[in-house]
Amino acid sequence: MLNIQKKEEAYELNQEQELKDEKNEEEAVNINHITETQNDCCSCCKTFLFNNKLHKHVCDECNNEKLIKQKLNKTIQKLKSVKLSGSTLIRSIASPFPYVFISYDFWNWRYITALAKLTLTVKEEPICFNTGCIMSLINRSFLKEQISDILIKWISLLIVIWELRTEIHHCDKYVILIIYLPDNNDQLAIIIKEVHIINNLKVKMLVDINILILENISIMLSSRKAIVNSCDDIELSLTVIT
Repeated sequence: MLNIQKKEEAYELNQEQELKDEKNEEEAVNINHITETQNDCCSCCKTFLFNNKLHKHVCDECNNEKLIKQKLNKTIQKLKSVKLSGSTLIRSIASPFPYVFISYDFWNWRYITALAKLTLTVKEEPICFNTGCIMSLINRSFLKEQISDILIKWISLLIVIWELRTEIHHCDKYVILIIYLPDNNDQLAIIIKEVHIINNLKVKMLVDINILILENISIMLSSRKAIVNSCDDIELSLTVIT
């Protein structure tokens, strides 16, 4: 009787041990899985066993601006010594480190404006030259300020325009505008274009890439000037807005 009881106790102990071993194996698999999927550095792809080591690595190395600058300067120095047959490497004199957080370089965006007016009797106002836009747009309130009486045309298709910060504009009206672009010598470049009307546009007017190309407008950012080649090379002054 005692032997049977001892065997049963031993069997129960073995079962408990096997359950513990299975649990430990599952935990080990989970740990390995977590290590592979969560402890990888997104910048350099190094793998770390513990999250605290990964965090220290990111803070001290991959997200350290001083170290990033040192690494980039080393790369630049190597480029200086590279010799290519038939080609010459010319390094930009502009600093690659204009901002504190390099990964947020895109936040410091800029755009260019030129003075324009829609009738000869009104004040000139800045409008935006936008090479990334394929449709010329005008703010409804700005249009009313410039021209009190103009024929507004309808289009059968409602156009949905997405602006930054997920703002949506609906556009189903447009106008044919005479746009006057003044230079510094009392001359006016005159172009006639189709411009679509929307409400609450943050800039007064956007001139799209198609107009810039068709009118052969050359933009020179270094000298803050634009040449309207279609209008006897009239030279416009540009302003860079940050």
